[in-house]
Amino acid sequence: MFRTLVLKELRESLPIVAIATLAIGYVLASISWGFKLFGSFLHGADQVPFVADGFAYKIAWIGGVLAAVLALKQTQWEEMKGTYRYLLYRPVDRRQFFLLKIAVGLSIVAIMMAAMIVAYGVWASMPGRHASPFFWSMTIPSWQGWSVLPVIYAAAFLSGIRPARWFGSKLLPLAGGAVAAFFLMVQPWPWIAWVGSGLLTALYVSCGIDVARSRDY
Repeated sequence: MFRTLVLKELRESLPIVAIATLAIGYVLASISWGFKLFGSFLHGADQVPFVADGFAYKIAWIGGVLAAVLALKQTQWEEMKGTYRYLLYRPVDRRQFFLLKIAVGLSIVAIMMAAMIVAYGVWASMPGRHASPFFWSMTIPSWQGWSVLPVIYAAAFLSGIRPARWFGSKLLPLAGGAVAAFFLMVQPWPWIAWVGSGLLTALYVSCGIDVARSRDY
């Protein structure tokens, strides 16, 4: 049963994953080889990797959009299609069902964005790629940006699962999570971002599960 639900989530996430993969590929091509399609906004081939090319912000933008869209797809899309009643009728505890959704969504975001950082790091570590030294410690700001993505995902999940109006308070959790993630990312101590992200993610997930268990579908 759990395997079937996981495969369902992965299958329905494929279009979003495909678009995110294209965005990641374009960013890596731009900052690694200077490939430009939409001007010089992403150009960074002649800059110091991870330090002067704004890579951490690219991680935050792509990962943040991916996390928010994926979470809303996993919640609001199910409601629009009317599949909640069928899914929640299965012999699976409601809490476990929504925790599984969250686990799959967080795994997709974390793995894809971590792969982007590692891929760029491997390229930057190769001799002759750029005229500057490279140390893996230079990737810490990017990992700091990566660490706040679960906050955005969990906040978007809560927004999607709440039975509120779109033009009312439905997106307030997502807006608050995005603002919190931004401040955690730009403050200078990575450990604060990691701890703060863990606490806020746990809070949003707890609220989302509570709403999911108590609401009438």
